[in-house]
Amino acid sequence: MRLRRINNKLVAPHRGRPPVAPEGYEPDPGDPFIFIIKLPPCEHREERLYKMPCCDTIKLWCNKVNLPIKRIHCAERLCDNVEDSGNDNI
Repeated sequence: MRLRRINNKLVAPHRGRPPVAPEGYEPDPGDPFIFIIKLPPCEHREERLYKMPCCDTIKLWCNKVNLPIKRIHCAERLCDNVEDSGNDNI
């Protein structure tokens, strides 16, 4: 089965049963045909609720750099290369 990469996610065709997650990925809780990058444990990461005009959404936040962060950056531990000043962008 061929998976497509869309915004750092892997997407399988919605046919039949969902495939097994590729190594390093886990099924998206909202759609078992979408696979998101597994995140290593991190003491600096938290999920924050953001109110949008249309709906509420949850985003990852890095307390080390005091910025929102994408899953791919957190999975690759890019904040480990940032000073603890909290002012540097990832």
